[in-house]
Order: sequence, then structure tokens, then C-alpha cells
Amino acid sequence: MNILPKPQKVQVNDTKQYILSYDSQIVIDQTCERAVYPYVQMLQASMKETLGYTLAITRGSSKFTAVTLQMNAELQAQQYTLTIDEKGVFLQASTNEGMLYAVQTLRQLIKEYGAALPFVAIDDWPEIDVRGYYLDVTRGRIPQLSYLKQYIDKLAMYKINQLHLYMEHSFLFEGLSEVWRDDTPLTANDILEIDDYCAARNIELVPSIATFGHLYKVLRTQKFRHLCEMPDLVDDAFGFVDRMEHHTLDITNEASFEFVTSLMAQFIPLFRSKKFNICGDETFDLGKGRSKSVADEIGEQELYVQFLAKICTYLVEQQITPLFWGDIIVNAPENLGRLPQEAICLSWGYAADQDDHSVKTVANAGAKQYCCPGVSGWDQLVNQFEVSFENIQRMCQYAKTYQAQGLLNTDWGDCGHLNHPDMSIPGMIYGAALSWNQATTSFAEMNEKISQLEFENVSGEVVAILAEIPTKWVFKWRDLVNLKEDRLEAVDENQIDAIQAAIVALTDLSKKIIQVTPKLDSSQRHRLLPYLIAIDGMKLLQELGITLILQQKESQFSNQGLSERIEEWFMAYKNSWREVSQEAELYRIQEVFFWASDKIKEK
Repeated sequence: MNILPKPQKVQVNDTKQYILSYDSQIVIDQTCERAVYPYVQMLQASMKETLGYTLAITRGSSKFTAVTLQMNAELQAQQYTLTIDEKGVFLQASTNEGMLYAVQTLRQLIKEYGAALPFVAIDDWPEIDVRGYYLDVTRGRIPQLSYLKQYIDKLAMYKINQLHLYMEHSFLFEGLSEVWRDDTPLTANDILEIDDYCAARNIELVPSIATFGHLYKVLRTQKFRHLCEMPDLVDDAFGFVDRMEHHTLDITNEASFEFVTSLMAQFIPLFRSKKFNICGDETFDLGKGRSKSVADEIGEQELYVQFLAKICTYLVEQQITPLFWGDIIVNAPENLGRLPQEAICLSWGYAADQDDHSVKTVANAGAKQYCCPGVSGWDQLVNQFEVSFENIQRMCQYAKTYQAQGLLNTDWGDCGHLNHPDMSIPGMIYGAALSWNQATTSFAEMNEKISQLEFENVSGEVVAILAEIPTKWVFKWRDLVNLKEDRLEAVDENQIDAIQAAIVALTDLSKKIIQVTPKLDSSQRHRLLPYLIAIDGMKLLQELGITLILQQKESQFSNQGLSERIEEWFMAYKNSWREVSQEAELYRIQEVFFWASDKIKEK
């Protein structure tokens, strides 16, 4: 059976079938709360799409019953059972959350088998209680609300139960007009709507804003630059990399804490959640500017933990659980004991061969934590699927070994969130599947299942093809960004043969995608277009790399034809962006490509 996440216990007899007849009914037992009704509507929608008809819903009982939803207090909180036999389909759970998971599994069975369902007995529960997803909606892309809801539906389908939206400057805070005036920020109305949408799918929407480091845009404004640790940097030209390295609050200024709590006071009432992700990561500037004298006296770690503890205590006093990134405090783990015991450390690491050092260190300190892998889409035109799979698999193992409270799979937007958000879906599913059930699964097997279930590709090959794309380019987006921002002096001339080979390899992958397209259900074929656009962009970057090498040898060398093709391609890229994302920082990506285009025009 092609079910993701894989159930813990399955007994199947596919020699016998139960037929979902169009004139039968879905019955919600009176033991169920009315909150399960939206789940049944999801089930109806799947039936309509797959079977061409749906079953009517009733509550109580019916002589035409085909599917029954019933509560069973003996099951654990997220556990469910799904039984199909000659009497019909029976879903049982002790909570609404468990019932939702039962419904999602039934939807997948209907997608695979249609109306003729095999007899089966499933007993299922997650190995990790909190299975979260962390989406950067600041550094490049801000999704359209309609697209975000579609993405939330996918999170729910794969049994994700927590979502954080990362924000630095992309919310319309009162008093911050100078920060968001040139952006397309999310509003309070948007957050309330998203929170409701998540709650109906048993997903906890956790607020997350930068409250320490990564306040680049805020601290460059006229209104708030006095709170910047490094005032000499506030007027520097924008840079993608510079933004990741700066700016941190001057926490020796009491106004910094007042500023942070003013943002929290606006944000907290918009959410049902009693958690708050305060971030607190990568405070690279701390102790190097306005706070240097204090840092010299007490140490940077002491300076850091004092402010972190102050924010955490502020939240705990409001009965809100603080979460924070653990990259700074892990270097002085004894400080974990100085934070409120409610605080949850987010132990992150994104390498394919990620070790367990941070997770083990936090566990040994006796602190609560989530393990945080990633979908590996940052700096990429197409996510690094295999890196993501290996990373997530390891972090799920560490979460189990060191008894972490949860897994939070991250989707960052470094250098503009270049990749189409759909390209994170395989990585999202890796996280959902492996945090639910860590039974041995190979990369190839997982991709085959995702191909069949998510892309409706019966041959099961499409994700394996897509996974090859990010392994082929040599001259990359980050290389171009580094050239523009004077962090790379020149393109390595020794790479020219490899770059030329990359063009050939990427061209072959385009052909493979075109050939596999007819093997997808017609409703899914449009999802391959962003990959074709991405491959064309990667090929243009390879040609650009070669042109820049030649230009290094002969300063007057130009390539007008390539310049025009970059500009023509970028129009297709913009159209693809605008289908799912607000305008946000699309212009910043455009600036980099057009800088390169102008650089290689005729001299």
C-alpha cells in the first residue's frame, strides 16, 4: 500500500474488496464532536476527484452506512485505527487529531484503489508527537494566501501538526511603516485567517519573529537604527549575504527590550497557540559594537543569555512557552539551566552527514528541544532532495535517541528564496514521513512513493529525475550573488570544462522531464513547469559562468545574445513567481540577474 507516512501496523487482504457505492453514506457517530465535520468534507472532496461521485454525510446512524467515524477512548491521543471489511469502513480515534489522521489515510487509500478498497486493518500512531514545518516568509517570498492554504492542506494530508511562519519585517506591525512601506507584508487579518485554517486541520500555528539578530531591514531604518549594535553598517548597500550576517540589536539599550515586547504584544493575540518562537539565532554582531564594553567585561555568552532569559521570562509570565534557536547557547550549554524550564531549544543542523553534537549537548543539559533539519532549498533553483532526505533521516533518529519533544523541518529563504515553493514538497514529505515512522526506507523507495502518491506518476520515477537537477550545476546562484557583492573576485577558470558538461547534463534532464510528463495524471502535469524553468535558468547561469571566465581573460569580451536570453528567461521566472507568491523581494533577484546581463553586454 502506498501510504505516507507509513502506518505502524498494517494487515491487508487484497483478495477481498469493499465497494464504496455512490448511494451509500458517511456516518459521523454521536461520540464524535462536530469538529470532525470538516475532515469528512475533505474526504468527500477526495471521493469526488477520484471516483467522480461522493457519499452523503449524516450523523447518528443510517441503513446505508459505508464509512463510520467513531471515537474510542482506549486509543492514545494521536492514535487511530482504520478497518475495512465486508461490513464497511470503520475509523476510530480518541481525539479529533487522531480522527483527522484516520481520514487522511483513507483519502490516500481511495486515491490508490478508487471505490474498490481492499480489506485492511491499520493501527497507527506517530513516533514523534510534534511534527512541524518552518516556512521562511521574509527573505524573498511571501506566499499568496490562496497558495499558503493549499500548502497547509498538504501539511495536513501528511499529518504535520505544527507550522511556524518566519518573519523579520514581513508583517504589517503598527509603528513600523518605514519597515514595510516598500513591501507586500502579511496583515493581522491574514494571520487570523491562516490560524483558523490551520486549526480546522489540527495544525498549531506558532508565531515566530526575529527578536535579537536578523533584524537587518528594521535596524537600517531612520526610526530604529539607534538600536543597532553596529551603527556604522546601517547605510551600506543592500546585500543578500550581508543581510544574513547583520544586524543584531544593541541589547545594552533598554529600548531594545521594549521594542521587542511591543512587537510581541501586537502579535500574540492573533494566535491560538500558547507558544512563541523568538528565534535568537546567529547574533553575529553581538559584543562587537555598542555593547562591546559590556561584552568585554562579562563575556558575549553572558550578554547573550541575559537577554534571551529576559525574553523567555516575559513570555512565561504570560503562560506562553518560548522556543529559540540553539546555535549560540550550545557553545555554553550550562546556560540552558538559566532559562525558564518551559523553554524549548531548537537544535538545528542541515548537512547530509549532520552529527548529533548539538542535540546530544542539549539533551545532556536536561533541556527540552526540537530537532530541526531542512528541505535544503536555500540558495537553490531546485531543492537538494538527497541532502534533505539524508539530513532529515539523521535528525529524526537523533530526536528519537535523545527523546526530543518534536521535529521542526525548516524551509529557509537565504539569498532570495529563489526556488519555487512546490520544490520543497518532497522535503516536507520526507520530514512528515520519517518523523511519524522511522522504519528503514531508502531514498529511492521514498521518492517512488512520493511520485505515485503526490505526483500521480504510476511509473514512480518523476521525483528521482527531479532529484538529479540540483546535482548538475557548477556555476551557481550563490556564486553570482558573491560576485555582485564582491565576495568572490573571479570565476574559477579551471571549472570551464565542468561547466560545459553541466549544460549537457541539464539539457538531458529537461528531455527526461518532458518524456515523463505524459506518465503523470493530467491534473499534475503543470507542476513540472517550474522545474523546466529552473533548469533553463541553471543552464543560463552555466553559460554566464563561461562568459565571465572569458571576460576575465579579455575585458572587452561580450555576449549580447546571452544577455537577451537571460532577460527573456527572467520574464518566465517572474510569471511563475507571481502565480504563487506576492511581489515581495522579487525585484532583488531581478537586480542580480540584470546586473549580470548588463555586465556581459557589448562593450
